[in-house]
Amino acid sequence: MGSLVDKVVENVTFGVIDDASGTKTAQKAARDASGQQLASLEAGKNIGRADLNEGFEPAMGYLREGFDGARNELLTGFNPALNASTQGFQGASDALRAGVNQATGQYNQGFGNALSSLANAQQGIEAPIQGFYDQGAQASQTQAALSGAMGPEAQAQAFANYQESPEVAYMREQGEKAAMRGAAAQGMSLSGSVLDELNRRGTGLAMQDFGNSMNRLGSIANRGQAAGNNLAQLRSGLATNTANMQQQQGQGLANMQMQLGQGLAGIAGNQGQAQSALYQQQANNLANLQSGRGQALAGMQQQHGQNLSNIAIGNAAQQAQIHGDLGVALGNAALAQGQMGYQLVGQGMGAAMGGA
Repeated sequence: MGSLVDKVVENVTFGVIDDASGTKTAQKAARDASGQQLASLEAGKNIGRADLNEGFEPAMGYLREGFDGARNELLTGFNPALNASTQGFQGASDALRAGVNQATGQYNQGFGNALSSLANAQQGIEAPIQGFYDQGAQASQTQAALSGAMGPEAQAQAFANYQESPEVAYMREQGEKAAMRGAAAQGMSLSGSVLDELNRRGTGLAMQDFGNSMNRLGSIANRGQAAGNNLAQLRSGLATNTANMQQQQGQGLANMQMQLGQGLAGIAGNQGQAQSALYQQQANNLANLQSGRGQALAGMQQQHGQNLSNIAIGNAAQQAQIHGDLGVALGNAALAQGQMGYQLVGQGMGAAMGGA
């Protein structure tokens, strides 16, 4: 019995050894194949990651360049738009000032012509009245001198002038002729008594007409005074009309300047609103551009991360599959080895019993 068992053990042992050797060879081949697959998978993963990283940076650069270019275009286009707006409003302001200046010049010229016409008309009216006023003033001065109101010297000079006046000289000449004719009729020669009589007659005639001369001077002085009153009224009216016209002119000019100020204020207000809108639009455009840039870069970063994650997940899944396949292969080899051992035991038992 002992020899039978020993023979079975011997047969089984040699079969197991042979089978174990084949199983190890199969398992080593499975492990080698799995290692090669894993190495290839790792290499592929690294290549994929490198390709993604290599393409990612240029893509990010192009995206940044695109957004930076768009931003530069916005900034470059903004200043000409702002300058055009400023020039347009400045042109409107200059045109308004030029129009008001032209209107002011024509307005002043019109008032200047009106004042000149008024002054010329006044001079034409005053000219004949001025003559009466000057005559009256002279007559009044002569009358005052003759009356002694201007002092004895002025009175003496005025009386001497009166005696030498044409009317007194004429009366004196007529009196002398009459006296000469009377003396001749009486057979008298031009003696001292005749001359005395002539002087007396001449002085008497002068004094006889002095009152009449004073009355005539008074009448002329009165006409001069009336003329002076008329001149005063005319000049007062001229001053009033001139003042009224100048007041109207000043009011008109003030209204023009007020309208100019209102127009310029309106232009400045519109300019401020328009340029404020430009700045606001520029800020909105830049903000939208920056926001879009951030979103695009974030999207690319996220996509890049997702791509790397997908590579890692796919690689892990494939590694798990390879390890699973390796485990299955090793398990199958072990199972086959066990089954082979069982068969060898049966075979050994049969051989041992047959030999017994």
